[in-house]
Amino acid sequence: MILAHTRHMYRLLSAVCFIAAAMLLIAVGLPARNDYTQIGVLDGQVIAADIGALAPPLDLTDAAGQPIRFTPLGEDKAITVINFWATWCAPCEVEMPALQALYTRYAGRGLRVIGVNLGESAGAVMAWSDRLGLTFTLALDPSGRAAADYRLRGQPTTVIVASDGRIASIIYGPADLAALEHFITPLLAEG
Repeated sequence: MILAHTRHMYRLLSAVCFIAAAMLLIAVGLPARNDYTQIGVLDGQVIAADIGALAPPLDLTDAAGQPIRFTPLGEDKAITVINFWATWCAPCEVEMPALQALYTRYAGRGLRVIGVNLGESAGAVMAWSDRLGLTFTLALDPSGRAAADYRLRGQPTTVIVASDGRIASIIYGPADLAALEHFITPLLAEG
């Protein structure tokens, strides 16, 4: 009898807690995702690794030590594909021919591709690039700053930034050429 009464009390308490939580959510709502992913504000616009937000800037170097910069509201109004990868990542290697083909096909129409390597040496990146015949920009992220700003969950991750500096799409995992073209073709048509 006592056990049945205790179960009844727990069920009642659970129902009350659930109703109270639901009423709280209805009253105040959920927080905006940008509140958690925001890394700053530029000209009154949120910079965050989220679709619709301004893309975080990049200030990196390539394997030769030359600066690689991307700013969302910069003078360059190119559509930018930012791909995070590593040489030890098999899915990253699988998608590299698609990124190269995309760059080859659309660079003349204002497409910029930046491959951001995650923490590896310049020598390893150059050897990998040479082996795969890559001609698009490869940047080094030795400190992980860019990966942190883009709230990277894993690699490969590809972020497509429209010419206005806003993130248009994010692809988690390897992307093929058809998927990449699906996302950039409408952006090229706008520009």
